[in-house]
Amino acid sequence: MSAPPWLDADTWYTAGDVYYNARTGVAQRTTPNRFREDGTTPRLSAATTGPWAVPLSALPAMLPTELQPLMPPGQSELLTVDMEQWGGSGPLFTAPHGVNLERDDKPDHLPEDFTTYLARACAASTSGSSLSWPVAALALVTATEAPLPGARDPNYLLFNETEQNSWVVALRHRLPDVGASRMHFDVHGKRDLPDERDCDVGVGAVRGHMGDEAADAVALECSSALERVLDPAGFSVDNRPRLQGAWRSVPRCTLTQSSVRLGYTCVQLELGYRLRQALGRDRALCMRVAAALAASAPACIAACRRVRPPEPPHTPLA
Repeated sequence: MSAPPWLDADTWYTAGDVYYNARTGVAQRTTPNRFREDGTTPRLSAATTGPWAVPLSALPAMLPTELQPLMPPGQSELLTVDMEQWGGSGPLFTAPHGVNLERDDKPDHLPEDFTTYLARACAASTSGSSLSWPVAALALVTATEAPLPGARDPNYLLFNETEQNSWVVALRHRLPDVGASRMHFDVHGKRDLPDERDCDVGVGAVRGHMGDEAADAVALECSSALERVLDPAGFSVDNRPRLQGAWRSVPRCTLTQSSVRLGYTCVQLELGYRLRQALGRDRALCMRVAAALAASAPACIAACRRVRPPEPPHTPLA
């Protein structure tokens, strides 16, 4: 059996007077070490090599000021989705699976490491905006390794609950912003499988709502932009992957299925663990990926408009 990918994966930055772990999205005031909060249980994700190895031999790289998170607020903030804007004219990046989540009649959904950091970092470097779980929620599930109490999975909603879900509400509230891009990249993590590529470009929501012509055009524009950046770095892209970002056999709604019905052009990005870790540790590569996605956005949006005008923001989802 192969070792789990999160071994040696903790990736530390300094953020003001705290340490920030890009793997979990959690900030802490204490110096990182090899142990969990009880001080005796080894932390298997602790890095053993490179500048992130603990105990730290030197201060890690400084996180840009705009990405430095606030320390966790009170428990009342656990379910409040964080909408952050870095100019607002660029794309929207979301990370709905940064925490453990219950799924009706299904196994719990585990956190997708690095996705919260990547959504925020991509938005910050493209003058965009991001949606993610608050730091308090990230800290709680990291400590308990249990589902976030009271949370619903934004990627596994019943159609009759989408209208009131905090993630969908946040998507809707963003639309009236003057100059806000209607391009939405939903950032997810997947396993590294030998028969799959490192990055999946999923357009199932666009395909279901706007048809094959628009979906194929969006997939081609987005994947071509990503390939120009990721191929030289040793990573591959699939624009016809198994995971498409849309439920077809069950009456459920993904975040991109909610998004496209509000008028967004959306793509679900499934990133393998090796790629997520590389992007979390190489800020220059992360910024190039973000720039490539932002550059593809106008053509993606135009492709959808040629087929059918976007739905008005007030269109009911259920």
